[in-house]
Amino acid sequence: NILDGLQSVTFTASSPGFGNGVTSLGVEDATTAVNLSVSATTASETGQTVITVTATTDKPVIGLQTLNLVVSGTALEVTANDYSLASSLLTFADGQSIATTTFTVTDDALVELLTEFATITISNPTLGLAVGPTASQTIAITDNDSAAFTIDNVIVTEGSSGTTDAIFTVTLNNAVDTTVTLDYLTGDDTATAADGDFAAANGQLTFAPGAAGATQTITISVTGDQKVELNEMFNLNLSNVAAGGRSVTIADNQGLATITDDDTATVSVLDVAAVEGDTGTTVFNVTVALSAEVDFPVSLDYSTADGTAVDGVDYTITSGNRTFSANAGGPDTLTLTVLVAGDGIVELDETFLINISNLVSGGRNVTIADAQAVATIQNDDAAQLSINNVSIAEGNTGTSVYTFTITLDSAVDAGVVVDVDTANGTARFGEDYIPNTGTALSFAGTIGETQNFSVTVVGDTKVEQDEDFLVNLSRIQASGRDVTIGTGQGVG
Repeated sequence: NILDGLQSVTFTASSPGFGNGVTSLGVEDATTAVNLSVSATTASETGQTVITVTATTDKPVIGLQTLNLVVSGTALEVTANDYSLASSLLTFADGQSIATTTFTVTDDALVELLTEFATITISNPTLGLAVGPTASQTIAITDNDSAAFTIDNVIVTEGSSGTTDAIFTVTLNNAVDTTVTLDYLTGDDTATAADGDFAAANGQLTFAPGAAGATQTITISVTGDQKVELNEMFNLNLSNVAAGGRSVTIADNQGLATITDDDTATVSVLDVAAVEGDTGTTVFNVTVALSAEVDFPVSLDYSTADGTAVDGVDYTITSGNRTFSANAGGPDTLTLTVLVAGDGIVELDETFLINISNLVSGGRNVTIADAQAVATIQNDDAAQLSINNVSIAEGNTGTSVYTFTITLDSAVDAGVVVDVDTANGTARFGEDYIPNTGTALSFAGTIGETQNFSVTVVGDTKVEQDEDFLVNLSRIQASGRDVTIGTGQGVG
C-alpha cells in the first residue's frame, strides 16, 4: 500500500561493434491514494441531519477495492444512539474512484453534552488503496435537548400544636445521561425560623441518570400554634446545579410554603321581603352578617342590581362601602338601606339584588359565604273587573241592542282577558234575546279602562211581565296578577 507514483525504467541495448541503444518506459503504480470527505462537519439533532461520507481515490481503482470506516469520539452509536452509520464498509468496483455512505444524526430526547464529536477514519484499505493525507473527518453534533428543575408550592395548615410537614417536590422534567446535583436552602418570608414558625434546613439533592419526570421531596417541619394571625409564608430555594456540562437549568428556583391559619370567619348578606306600599317610599333594611370576631377591620363593597324590579321605577339603586369594626365581638351585623317606591299598580311580586364584593380583611381568613341577597317587593295592590246592569224597553218589532260595560278599576302592568257569556234569566234565548257566548274581552291594563259587550233583544207585542237575562264574567287571565271579579253578573 505504498504510493510509488510514476516510475521510469531505462532499457539499454549494446553489441560489440555497435553503439548502445537506449530507451525509457514509464511505469505507473497500480496503488492509488484514497481520501475522506463529508458533506458537513457540523450537525444538529434537530431534523435528524443526514451527512454524506465520501471516499475518493486519486484515480480509478484497478480491481475490486474496499476499506473500512471506524468512528470514534464522544458520540456513540450503539449505547447512546447518537447517530447511525449506514455502512462501515465502502467498496470500489474496478474503474471506480468514489464510494459513499451516510451518517445520520439521531434526534433523541436525552440531555447530553452540548456538543459531541464523531471522528470517521479510514481503516483496512485493500492492496490497491493507500491512505491519503485526509484519512479522517470529524463531525460536531449539537444536542438540542435540555432539562430544567422546578419546585412546587405547598399549602399546609399549621394546627394548634406539634408540627406539620410541608413537603416540597422537586422535578427534573427530562432525562439526563449523567448524575445531576443541586442545593436547597430554606428562607424567611412572613414566617421566620427565628420566630419558631418552621425549622430551617439546607442540603443537596442528587438525581441519578434516568427517565424524564424524576422527582425528589424535601420535608420541612412547620410549628403549630393557637395564635389568630395572618397566613404566613416561607420559601425553599434551589441553586448550584452541577450537570457535567449538560444543558440543565433551574426553571423555578423557589418553592413557596403557605402556612394557613385555621381560624375563619364568613360574611353573608341576607334575603329580605316587605310590601311596597301605595305611595311614597318604603325603606328595606338589608342585613349583612359577620359570623365571628376578627382582629382587623373588615370592609366590603355593596351594590344593588335589577332583578325583575327596575331601578328608578320600583326602587332606587344604591352602592357604597361598609366596615365591621375590629375586635367588636362576634357575630356582628351591619344594616344597608334601600328605598322602594310605592305604587297602585297591580303587578307580580318583584325582586332586586343586593351584592357584596371586594372584601378587605387585612389578609385574615375571612370569606364571603353568601354574596347575593334577594329583596322581594311584595305587591299589595289588587284590581277587579265589574259589569253593570242594563234596562231598556224591548220594543214591539225588530231588535234592540243592550250594551253592557265591563270596567277595570285599577292599573295592571300586564294585559287582562275575561270571558263574557249570556245566560237565561226569566227571558229565554232565541225567543226574547239572541245569545252571545264565547266572547273574550281584552284589557290593556289602564286604570278605569272599559270594554263593551252587546246583546241583541227581540221586540214583540205580547203583554207580559218584565223579563231579564244575565251576562256573566268568568275565567280571568292576568298572568298571575291579583285581578279578580268584583260584580261578576250583569242583568239585562
